[in-house]
Amino acid sequence: MHRKCKYALSLMTAVMLVMLFAVTPYATANEKNVYLKDESSIPELLKVMTLEEKALLLAGDRDSQKLKGAAGSTTGALYEKYGIPATSLPDGPAGVRIDPLPGGTAPDGTPLTRYATQFPNASARASTWNMDLLNKVGQSIGKELRYFGGDLWLAPAMNIHRHPLNGRNFEYYSEDPLLSGKASAAEVKGLQSQRVGATIKHFAANNQETARRNLPTNVSQRALREIYLRGFEIAVKEAKPWAIMTAYNQINGISPPQNPELITTIARGEWGFDGIVMTDWGGQGNASYWEPQPGNNAYSSMVKAGTDLSMPSGSAEDIIEGYQKGFLTMDEIDAAVARVLKYVLKTPAFEGVQPSTDHNKYAKENEQVVFDTAVESMVILKNEKVKGKKALPITGGTIGTIGNATNNLVRGGAGSGNVNVDPSKLVHLAQALEETGANVIDATKFDYPQVDSILPVGGIGGDPAFKEMKPTKEQLAKDIVDKSDSVIMTIRRGSAEGVDVQAEKGAYYLSDAEQYLIETASELCRKANKPFIVVLSTGAPIEMESWKDKADAILLAWETGTVLGKPIASVLTGIENPSGKLSTTFPIDIKGKAPNGWPYVPATTFGENPVTYHEGIYVGYRYYDTFNVPVSYEFGYGKNYSDFSYSKPKLSSKTFNKSIKVSVDVKNTSKVPGKEVVQVYVGAPGKAMHKPLKELKAFDKTRELGKNERQTLTFTLDAKSLASFDEKRSAWVVEPGKYTVYIGASSKDIKHTLNFTVEKEIIVEKVNDVLKTVVDIEEIVPPKKAK
Repeated sequence: MHRKCKYALSLMTAVMLVMLFAVTPYATANEKNVYLKDESSIPELLKVMTLEEKALLLAGDRDSQKLKGAAGSTTGALYEKYGIPATSLPDGPAGVRIDPLPGGTAPDGTPLTRYATQFPNASARASTWNMDLLNKVGQSIGKELRYFGGDLWLAPAMNIHRHPLNGRNFEYYSEDPLLSGKASAAEVKGLQSQRVGATIKHFAANNQETARRNLPTNVSQRALREIYLRGFEIAVKEAKPWAIMTAYNQINGISPPQNPELITTIARGEWGFDGIVMTDWGGQGNASYWEPQPGNNAYSSMVKAGTDLSMPSGSAEDIIEGYQKGFLTMDEIDAAVARVLKYVLKTPAFEGVQPSTDHNKYAKENEQVVFDTAVESMVILKNEKVKGKKALPITGGTIGTIGNATNNLVRGGAGSGNVNVDPSKLVHLAQALEETGANVIDATKFDYPQVDSILPVGGIGGDPAFKEMKPTKEQLAKDIVDKSDSVIMTIRRGSAEGVDVQAEKGAYYLSDAEQYLIETASELCRKANKPFIVVLSTGAPIEMESWKDKADAILLAWETGTVLGKPIASVLTGIENPSGKLSTTFPIDIKGKAPNGWPYVPATTFGENPVTYHEGIYVGYRYYDTFNVPVSYEFGYGKNYSDFSYSKPKLSSKTFNKSIKVSVDVKNTSKVPGKEVVQVYVGAPGKAMHKPLKELKAFDKTRELGKNERQTLTFTLDAKSLASFDEKRSAWVVEPGKYTVYIGASSKDIKHTLNFTVEKEIIVEKVNDVLKTVVDIEEIVPPKKAK
């Protein structure tokens, strides 16, 4: 492949290196004829590569990418000399984010454009609770990534839903670290089975977009270990991702890419991570682990900490300065270079795979996976009876659709989570309903007055402001309600990287125009005894308490990706039975307090700069259940068209010994075939350390069960799953005492409880005493129980 004795660097690169490093001699040719062949060739390469070449490799690149639209690449300047190819790094969390590419010609001679496939957003995918399906999602994305010529997918994103207003919640799976970790692991394993790599991000505690760059984030060791690092730990240990991307913020005073405690001690040492670590784009940070000293700059500090790539265009000069002034050692540089070379060896680029010049041959099969995922992710939040029959599914008659979002559904969030798709395939709701055979009266076809409604999103490519229709009551009755057998209103909300959701009308809250349309349609439909249904096309929660009683049925469709309105129409009309359950809580509000005095959301410091996580481990349902704060819809909640019974709950033992098994029978008691998500929560004694009322410890989804069909699900709880992090001992500890197992259909809908005993304390794992806080944090603790 590369067997000449001498190769020059590209002219530009060579001139740059001569100018920058004229005082340091380096070889301009590979005089020893050493090339990257396999891992055994790496030690010899480290001997012959110059300091400048090593620094260049670690600096990342933006311009040498072979794949147009990819976020960045590793350098290709060392290809001719050492056989080290550039590798391509495309975003993002909903599919392969590249520019639309030319691709061949159709049979009729029409030029084809090659588009990628967009999958439902991560919160939606987690709401399937189906890890086999998410593995298939990963496989589908991996096929396209390799086919397009990509090497390393800059996803999945797996930060925690600390607060409903986080602008990137659509990219993240859940408020729960177990669900986040398992979902990420399933997708990573699927993707990497296609011989391409995944990057889990943003490591770690990246939970707001406001002031996100270098945001000082103060969080306790326990909250970090149990909530914000736990999902990453699961993904690393179960799926072995090729890469980790660090976050923009600071954690307890140190920027993640410059923190050896996070990168080397925890990820590499405790978890056994053996891939590469890269920065987020331009996210080198400005808070080093080491005291100011000659040679300690952002780029050299990262290499010393164990971060390998500074993306997308780091400073080779600063890395060299770190070495020349004695801050960096050659061993530290070589360790990073070796990790990058081991990564390169695994890539399609090293195999010589070139981007396809044909159309996306996986489009059809992947769109079916998108469709299936969208269906399984959708959550029926409400489904009441009208005239003795449930509002959903709609099984006949004329359907009236109202709201401008009917023909303006959200396929995905903006920023690095966006995907360029074939616009000709996008079918919005009215047309999708018609394609099922329904007769549809679409209110967007009427010339109704338009008023300001949805606020602009902002951020990176966020949606502009949108207007809403405002027909009079008489118009709505005459044109839509009187002529329809059921009425559907669609509400949309976009979101984007770089900006958090506004706590304003037209963003988290409904606009006045939307409230008017809901109130008017609801009044008319109830007077006419006709179902009024609301569809939510959104990637994250919105306020619902003020209006949910006005709807007879509510379907959370999430962001459905490439297939857009087709799965929504299929679910609404009963062609498909959804089986999603919420991966995140829908709170009553993000402002104000519950009747018992506790705030409606746990993270009361969200959006501050600096930000302190006073809620500690009480994130999401851990807070709502423990502090008895009511919610609109709880974590794990979801209805579908089937009904299920839970019976024969059983523990393998009454006493815990290394592990314990939990089993339950699930039976479909309805006529409609469907799937059920079973959730296993555990409540600990909470004497030595305060604990949430209960925490998710296991889950599974049944196969599709027909009428009266039954399936036994079995779960294994090991000591690590029961353990809490004891800061005083830097250890994962299982406290002795009585444990309660909650088997449920949601965090609140508990079907059975069982008890077992841990007879003596178990120290599961001792870890390093790292990531200490630099400020005093007064974390909330549960009220003491009455004796």
